[in-house]
Amino acid sequence: MSIHEPVIIRGFGSISPLGSEVNEVGNSLLSNETFIKNYPIQDNDVLCAALNEDCESIVETLQSSHKNYAKLDRSVLFAILASRRAFAMAEWNNEGTAIGISIGSSRGATEKWEEYHQSFLEDKRLSPLASPITTLGNISSWVSQDLAVNGPELSHSMTCTTGLHALANGMAWINGGLCEKFICGGSEASITPFTLAQFNALGLYATTVDEYPCKPFAANTQNTLCMGEGAAVFAIEKFNNQHEKHIAGKILSVGFGMEKLASSTSISKEGVGFERSMMDAMKNADVNNVDAIISHAPGTIDGDESELNAIYKVFGDMHPILLSNKWKIGHTFGASSALSVEHALHVLHNQNYADYPYQVPIKFSHKPINNIMVNAAGFGGNCISMIISR
Repeated sequence: MSIHEPVIIRGFGSISPLGSEVNEVGNSLLSNETFIKNYPIQDNDVLCAALNEDCESIVETLQSSHKNYAKLDRSVLFAILASRRAFAMAEWNNEGTAIGISIGSSRGATEKWEEYHQSFLEDKRLSPLASPITTLGNISSWVSQDLAVNGPELSHSMTCTTGLHALANGMAWINGGLCEKFICGGSEASITPFTLAQFNALGLYATTVDEYPCKPFAANTQNTLCMGEGAAVFAIEKFNNQHEKHIAGKILSVGFGMEKLASSTSISKEGVGFERSMMDAMKNADVNNVDAIISHAPGTIDGDESELNAIYKVFGDMHPILLSNKWKIGHTFGASSALSVEHALHVLHNQNYADYPYQVPIKFSHKPINNIMVNAAGFGGNCISMIISR
């Protein structure tokens, strides 16, 4: 997708194990601390990255602030909180110009789905809220209600590429002249028993308790994927001269790639999908290199190898700096690529980042960072790359 005029990020907000305030998140990203810990799921302790006590308090306060919020799934509450922060940073108001909403989730209202389904199995009765509370459109529509904006509302799921697809969707509407401003992002609250069971069934989940349980690009002998939760949301619009001093970042381009279906996860060893998406993104941005890549790498043997092979094919041995937040917050599925974009904005502004605090088979030199590529891949063979600049 080419962008004829720059699309700028005017504001952003998030809530995750990294925190919720911009400075707090930035400090968390620069530390060598992982937020993956043992967390109780039913009768077991499971390695995952849940919100900290302060963030939980913020969620609980929102949930109790209005009777309509009391029954909402955590994924919706996360999206509302992140959107409020993005909206405020952008200094937008809800009068006049239509503002669209494009927010997605890989697994949707997971907690509520499991709760209602268990209730159905036990006594065959359901709350009348079961259907409206668990629809995927619930996320964007409630964000729109909370911000009191008028514009198109889009909710979707593209598994782990959802966050970048949400941004691409908003960009397309803006460049098509259909809406001037969009709130875009991804949200996930899937630390639940059934989600855990699904990834255990795939044989991907971390089983070894370590200082750093999730190890992107070091998972050559065992899978180390851990679940996380959170949301990241961005306020985007077209660039004009009035924005020079009020830009959090620019989106230069987005590229897409597909893998031919060969397995349940559709990842080839050669990384065909990633190669295509990265090449497409650079072509659309009219650049032949980037300074850093925030990888998708979730800490799985096949997935990490696939992406790394694609990076070598596209960039050679002198590849860009490779970064990740998954060793800190695990895999947040539909929110993961949105949280990677947030990571990119912090690196661009601070010109600093945390190296992997464990051994990885990749080397790079520190240098100024002006353009960052964010990669994501999802079930079904879909890959997407986005280039963010200062």
